[in-house]
Amino acid sequence: GTSVREVIAACEKVTGRPCAFLESDSILAPGMLPHHYAPHTPLVVSDAVPPADAGWITWQAMEPTPTHPFRIGISDRGDLKEAATHLYGAMIALDQLDLACIFVQPFPESGLGLTLNERIARAARRHESGLAV
Repeated sequence: GTSVREVIAACEKVTGRPCAFLESDSILAPGMLPHHYAPHTPLVVSDAVPPADAGWITWQAMEPTPTHPFRIGISDRGDLKEAATHLYGAMIALDQLDLACIFVQPFPESGLGLTLNERIARAARRHESGLAV
């Protein structure tokens, strides 16, 4: 649950100097790609209520409604660890529905929320940078 930024900050606090995990910009694992897992459907990171024909991923419990039939709440309790385990599954499920776009509610800006926000931002970059396939 600890974000990379928190690990680096702790390293720097202990050593008293800047810390880095890699000496090179080489991509050593898929998670290091600029877009990692990204749905084919454009992804929008926003607190806004999406249009009814868009997918909608929220990190708190929310059921589909007649006005938003493609809404998935990825945690029954608003728990970030639970949300993390269901995030990619929700993106994959909505990606298979051939929707115009998928909205993802941003996570809190601390702890695991920082890491999850990084993941959804990278997934959204696929379309922003023209990397869509």
